[in-house]
Amino acid sequence: FDLRAASLHDRREMLSRVVLPSPYVSQVVTLEMDAETAFQACVAAGFEGIVAKRNGSRYEPGKRSGAWVKRRAQNRDTFVVGGFTRGTGSRESSFGGLLIGTPQADGKLVYGGRVGSGFTGKEIDQVMALLEPHITKQSPFTAAVPDAKLATWVRPELSVEVEFLEVTSVGVLRAPVFKGFVDGPPDLRAIGVEEVAEDASVVVSDADDEPIDAETVESELDDSPAAKLRPEKPKSTPKQKTADASRADKAEEPPPAPNDDLADLLDQLSAAKQRLTVHGNGWELPVTNLDKELWPATEDRRAVTKRDLLKYAVQCSSQALPHLRDRPLTLLRFPNGITGKKFYQRHWADTPPAFLETVLVWGEGESEDRRFLLCNNLPSLLWFCQIADIEWHATLSRVVQGADGQHLTTDFAGSLETLVQSTLNHPDFVLFDLDPYIFAGHEAKGAEPEPSRKSFEVTCAVAFGLKELLDSLGLVSFVKTSGATGIHIYVPILRQMEYSVVRAAATTIYSELAARRPKDTTMEWQSSKRTGKVFLDANQNARQKSLAAAYSPRAKPGAPVSVPYAWEDLGSVYPGDTSLLDPWWLDRPDPWAGILDEKNDLARILGLGDRDRR
Repeated sequence: FDLRAASLHDRREMLSRVVLPSPYVSQVVTLEMDAETAFQACVAAGFEGIVAKRNGSRYEPGKRSGAWVKRRAQNRDTFVVGGFTRGTGSRESSFGGLLIGTPQADGKLVYGGRVGSGFTGKEIDQVMALLEPHITKQSPFTAAVPDAKLATWVRPELSVEVEFLEVTSVGVLRAPVFKGFVDGPPDLRAIGVEEVAEDASVVVSDADDEPIDAETVESELDDSPAAKLRPEKPKSTPKQKTADASRADKAEEPPPAPNDDLADLLDQLSAAKQRLTVHGNGWELPVTNLDKELWPATEDRRAVTKRDLLKYAVQCSSQALPHLRDRPLTLLRFPNGITGKKFYQRHWADTPPAFLETVLVWGEGESEDRRFLLCNNLPSLLWFCQIADIEWHATLSRVVQGADGQHLTTDFAGSLETLVQSTLNHPDFVLFDLDPYIFAGHEAKGAEPEPSRKSFEVTCAVAFGLKELLDSLGLVSFVKTSGATGIHIYVPILRQMEYSVVRAAATTIYSELAARRPKDTTMEWQSSKRTGKVFLDANQNARQKSLAAAYSPRAKPGAPVSVPYAWEDLGSVYPGDTSLLDPWWLDRPDPWAGILDEKNDLARILGLGDRDRR
């Protein structure tokens, strides 16, 4: 009997009659209670939140059903505003983020972080108007704060509600989101958290199938998580790691970066005319032609100059550099901007600046050693921008061993055989590159597809389908937009296998995805046969390939950026709406932070022995 048209309630009842519990199959545990009680019970029991589905929903094959909802546990508390940072891009005339803290007995504030998200466009001006009467010259904080040089202080008289994930070990809120002023105007006042639909059944996975004790729940709810998480008593939730990843912490921790004053660097770049020598902490870099247009103006954006690119590099450096570190780069240079001629450059024959690190690698095409460039510090990133390297392309492998590469060499020169035995032949990731061939309709004959919202929606649907497949294999994955038309999905892996095996694994997973979604995906190599579908390209998993790294600008109109997202946020922002002129994504925690701590044991999952890994 076909149950797809039956309600979830009826399907679950039927399932309980025909499926007997066993070590291999068991029903998901459900909590029969109202949504709010279920949510609080799950949070008290240590879960991240709840997943629920409407009781009356039907089964929808091949779709991401809207009947599923989820609610993540968030902490919420009241903090006092002690200042704000200068805004950039569309917020240039107002503020970038609120500096918040917890008041002490003497009226001073203990710094709790910067809140830069949660504001709508309409609210920006309203919040600024509310802040201006309280501006003062004196910092209300007990100690120096990280954003002091960018800050405007306000008297500690305004209280805000902030939602956040946790308090870090240094007492700063993680992922804070503005929810409103405690005593502000009605349209800026803090409101309650949205509730899950009342007719949703809550589905919770519990390994031991133990019932949650109601008395325990009530006693734990008397002291809310938000009340416990105060900056003066920091608390954090440790991540669960694999043994290999936890061992990698000390071995792979990068050397401390120079303590550059980013605000001072931004001031230098803003104040200069056409050229200057940028002075950092122990380094200097001449930059020229600061007002040269690298991206032309569009209908809704001004032209983007080299000065803008350099300033963006400073702003994004703390997020971008960890994803570039120790990876040989391919430069994509546009000396006269994206409308002029471009060229790729992988090798550097001249003497590089003293701060720039290089590595000697066997050139497979040239059959001789060539010097490749690394981007391991801020002055190197700025130097790439100075020579008009608009896109930052990095390999999937690194030149360092770390904990999972002790069996590999770091000698890359002399011969192909030497290179094959090295870390550069063993990637950190399986890359899934989703490349849509869905045309916007205005392209010239023979041209590549232009970005469109329809194309992006289809590509997001394919990405979520791939995530479901990866989840079923037990593979943790990370996602970012390409900054152009596509989506990149990275699966971090232990460095056990060569590129050829990793590519074969990606091809196998793609084949299963294509079989599940034949209407909107293709693995056809002939471009004409890809039209209307998303091309699944596994061949980016190759030693000589590189890809636009996380936070890299792209040589497309409007200066879009390859932005990492948490999976639940993918699709919330159209890539064409991002621009390095307004890098709002830098005001939130990096969704890819610690990506190398989440490495999957792909060899174990695939059931490969030592000989099969090569």
